[in-house]
Amino acid sequence: MTTAAIAGLIALGVPLLVVGLLFLRGNRPVFAFYMGLLVVMMGYLFATGTLEDIGTQVMGYLGSASAEKAPEPGAAAPVK
Repeated sequence: MTTAAIAGLIALGVPLLVVGLLFLRGNRPVFAFYMGLLVVMMGYLFATGTLEDIGTQVMGYLGSASAEKAPEPGAAAPVK
C-alpha cells in the first residue's frame, strides 16, 4: 500500500467513520451494516486505484506530495 493510498484511505475513511458514529451509534445493526458497506467501498476504491488518485490530490493540496525525487543532501541547490 503506497503513501498516496493510505492518505486517500484516511481522507475518505475517517470522516465517513465519524459521521457513522455520530448518527448510527444508537442503532447497532444499522451501524454494523454501514461499517460493512464502508469496508466494501474502500476495497473497491483501492482495487480500482481511485484511493491513490484521491490521496495524491489530498497530499498535493496539503503541500506534502512531490512527483520529483528530493535532492541529495550534498547536491547543489538549483539557482533561481
